[in-house]
Amino acid sequence: MIAQDRRATAAPAARVAPVLQYHCVAMTTDHAETLESEPRRYILLAEDDDDTRMMLKHVLLLGGHDVIEARDGMELMCFISSVAVDERPPPDLIVSDIRMPIFSGLDMLRSAQRCAIDAPVVLISAFADESTRSLAEHLGAAALLRKPLSPDELLTTIARVLPQRATGTSG
Repeated sequence: MIAQDRRATAAPAARVAPVLQYHCVAMTTDHAETLESEPRRYILLAEDDDDTRMMLKHVLLLGGHDVIEARDGMELMCFISSVAVDERPPPDLIVSDIRMPIFSGLDMLRSAQRCAIDAPVVLISAFADESTRSLAEHLGAAALLRKPLSPDELLTTIARVLPQRATGTSG
């Protein structure tokens, strides 16, 4: 089942809160114009590490996006399948870790192509070598970011990738 707005335990929140507090101040000033001028985007976030997923979710929410979470590759693929059979609306963007249990972000990218889901995909990984980067590009990933990534790097990448989709669908 896809996890939505799950409450984190106090221990992970205590570890992440100081980092978020620092980055939130920087993000609000750096991305203030984006928050006011852009419509809210619906982002599917897939990350198997709870602390990282919680941090990324907060960054995306503070960036003005709506977020639905997948805890692993299986939840991610279930979500992709439900979009393919019109049970769910497609996300505006997918942010996915590459290495996850059961299915990887690259597996999801292949499935999204087969199901004609045209949402841009931003892959994230601490282990991305050149062959992985090349494969991700070949499969149509809009970007591949290395962990650890900064909130500004993620939000800047999203801002760069999302207008491409809006421009491509209007003409």
